[in-house]
Amino acid sequence: RCTPTDEGHFAPTGSTAQTQCSPGTVAPNASMGACVSCAAGKYLDEPGKLECKPCEAGSFCPAGAAAALPCEEGSHSRATNLTSAAECTPTAPGFYAPTGSTQPVACSPGTVAPNASMGQCKSCDPGKFMNQSGATACFACELGFFCGPGASSQLPCSPGSFGNVTGLTTTEACHACPEGHYCDGPGVPVGCDAGSYAELGSPSCSLCLPGTYSNALSE
Repeated sequence: RCTPTDEGHFAPTGSTAQTQCSPGTVAPNASMGACVSCAAGKYLDEPGKLECKPCEAGSFCPAGAAAALPCEEGSHSRATNLTSAAECTPTAPGFYAPTGSTQPVACSPGTVAPNASMGQCKSCDPGKFMNQSGATACFACELGFFCGPGASSQLPCSPGSFGNVTGLTTTEACHACPEGHYCDGPGVPVGCDAGSYAELGSPSCSLCLPGTYSNALSE
């Protein structure tokens, strides 16, 4: 008498032994001549089982899947029944998603994602900055400030110097305050009052010393 196969096993015609179903297939009943492939949206990573597993979040599972396949970078999903990569949700601009993500992540300050479906954010170029999360473009560094690569804020030119153009990239790009003027912040040079003076690169004006004078404002 021939012996019926156990659940999780199969035996073709003329078999001398039963065989476990391979990953991606199941035999839910006894006496099966062939295993059944897992339906799309499910998978099975073990042999000899009776039931397929729901696909994992951040993944998709085509029919007969022996493993959950991760959503491609730049896409994400929390669902557990996806059947193809096309069903993963693309990220919106300002967000990114590494491979196998369950949700998008906002770009951190100093980085941006100008396009949809990005797997990582792009650092701001030198001379630009971004002080917010989830941004799509960096701001140009303002007059009197400088911004290094990936800047999340703009830094003022040091006292005694100023910036005469936007988009400066280093403190060395700031200019020394001209003679007769002072620079105590990121703004333009300010002329000294009559009776005072300032040397090149001064953060403030000084009163004329006894025996000296200045009777005109510097422009």
